[in-house]
Amino acid sequence: MDVDEVAVPKGHTLWDHIMVPGAKAMTLDQLFAFFAAQYKLKVTELFVKGKAIFSEALNFSKNATNRPRRVVELIEELDSGKTGSAAFYTLDQIVFTTLDGDDVKAATVVLELA
Repeated sequence: MDVDEVAVPKGHTLWDHIMVPGAKAMTLDQLFAFFAAQYKLKVTELFVKGKAIFSEALNFSKNATNRPRRVVELIEELDSGKTGSAAFYTLDQIVFTTLDGDDVKAATVVLELA
């Protein structure tokens, strides 16, 4: 089977990051809209400390209720004390596809919280 995989940003290295400005005020839906607008990406899974915040693959029951909530609130529930005074938060498990459905190998995503 031939599987297409796209690098975002193109040609990134292990030292590159995808920075998300203004993430402290973003809802999960707004975060998804940011990736769609900036990088033409669709978030298919988002985990914090191994626990799902959003997952299309798992048919996660909280997808609909989590989407309008602020990302920092969701993170705090699973990784307590990590976003309060922090300027940045690294998302350790986020999975994307392109808007056309191709798999994506993305640079590390960092939320700007300050």
